[in-house]
Amino acid sequence: MNQSGHNDTPTIHTDLPSVRERLQPLKTHLATISSPGHSYPWNGLEQQMKDDATSRLRLVGYGSLLNPLSAARTISNTPPEGHPPVLAMGALRAFNYRMPQSAIDRYGVAAGPSERAALNTEPTGSVEHILNGRLLEVKAEDIPALREREKQYDLRPVACVWWHGINTVPFTAYVLCCPPGGKNGEAYVDDTLKPYRPYYELCRDGAALVSDEFLETFKCTTFLADRATDMRVWERSC
Repeated sequence: MNQSGHNDTPTIHTDLPSVRERLQPLKTHLATISSPGHSYPWNGLEQQMKDDATSRLRLVGYGSLLNPLSAARTISNTPPEGHPPVLAMGALRAFNYRMPQSAIDRYGVAAGPSERAALNTEPTGSVEHILNGRLLEVKAEDIPALREREKQYDLRPVACVWWHGINTVPFTAYVLCCPPGGKNGEAYVDDTLKPYRPYYELCRDGAALVSDEFLETFKCTTFLADRATDMRVWERSC
């Protein structure tokens, strides 16, 4: 059973070469991680970073931040081709974050009552849970905008390796994780929701910019709120 109380444990997709070759180094590094991360609103984070002029928040963008056009709205050092791709272990990616109406309005496409989920992760710490993303080196001056964009998401550590380069050394980065139960009277996690299609397409397009294999990994390590149905299955059912 994972931290959210769900018994469904998706199977790691080791049939993809770029995933299989990186699993053991990730498992080894994951066992060494002891940092608890930062709970929203990440009080004091930017001051800590400013105290160390070279400090950057290593953040794995696994949803809309995969797309460089979307990431550039918040992260000032976003290159036109997007941030470098990584593979991460220790969190499960699923569509169960309720998008605020203001976010849906920006897309300009109406959403049905249940079709308004964005991506979230659960920080399981398990070697059974992997996801791919892009590594953002976030500067202290970008933290306020990131905090406003990613409301109620905690920052939790995961083990990472670079997507390109089999022999790269694993390192620790953070993923955005919105916990169930809500904060300050607001519940953002809702397991009855379905993906908001324009948001999903933005994420998928960002993954496709890396490579076909990266996109396939994105689809097979991204789940509906049931934590069992991946995006390959969902796309066939739409």
